Amino acid sequence: MDNSLGASGFESSISLQEDRTIVPYFPVSVPDTIASTLSLAATTTMLIVLYLTKAYQAQLHKMVLFLLFADFLHTLAFVSTLIHYPSNTTECKVAFAVVFFGKNSSLFWSATFAYILMKIVASKDFSPAKLQMRYFCIFTMYLPIIIALAMVLSSLVVYCPEAKKCGRYETVGHFDYGYFLLSGVPLLFSVTASIFCYVRAGSRLKLIFYGDHTNSRDALVLVLYPAIMIFCWGPQLVWGLLSTTMRLNPSLVIIPKVCLALHGFLNSLVYGFSPKTRQDIRKLCSTPSHKEESLQRAETSIMMTQSTSNTESMRTIE
Repeated sequence: MDNSLGASGFESSISLQEDRTIVPYFPVSVPDTIASTLSLAATTTMLIVLYLTKAYQAQLHKMVLFLLFADFLHTLAFVSTLIHYPSNTTECKVAFAVVFFGKNSSLFWSATFAYILMKIVASKDFSPAKLQMRYFCIFTMYLPIIIALAMVLSSLVVYCPEAKKCGRYETVGHFDYGYFLLSGVPLLFSVTASIFCYVRAGSRLKLIFYGDHTNSRDALVLVLYPAIMIFCWGPQLVWGLLSTTMRLNPSLVIIPKVCLALHGFLNSLVYGFSPKTRQDIRKLCSTPSHKEESLQRAETSIMMTQSTSNTESMRTIE
């Protein structure tokens, strides 16, 4: 069993020798495959909606676009291995680089939403117009690229001909500090930072939903995205930490695997089911004839209003 924090799930080790195992990165099981497929479909749909409605022009929704794109890459790489599983080390490194970048970028964007939430509540400035996108992009995009490159350029990503799997070699009873640094620390930091921001916001958190100073969709995004990240990746973090000190029941591994595979689906659900997004989707789905009818009804209503106004004016003159 993997004794460190997995980059993309918890996978059973395949024994090669008595003291050496291969830990595969791309497992194929029905539950996490279904969850990953749902996430891929949901993120693809919401990315299209964001593009067609041009909602991404607002800074906060541009961040949503980047978050969902990271989730899209993460799940796309997983689902693609069902069609073509990597057959050599180069293909393994390419596929895992996409998975690893998507994972860390999604984690860091979720933590960034928690940070913005804390700042907005603390300053009582509910319009996130002055977001420091340059620094956010360095943290959530460039840093994950560096981490992913460090991971795939090391010996932590290889192709095992005996097992015909992408993974890493692990010595039984030996804690892999290098792997923990590149895989476990970003996850631990993201979850810890989000919890810290929630605690700092405290009871003032409810203020973000009051008044006309903010859109309800923006409020849901700021509050729920970090919570979803903790819900989906928290079980993986707990499992990884516990597995370093005790032997866990392998059958329970399905719980953290399904939770993390649902990350993109739940993120898309929050954005897609807000009233404003549903209204935008209805506008996109409406046919040209319906649009013409709505325009005609609006023109008729305006003409009737003007006619009534003119009639009342004439009566007043008389």
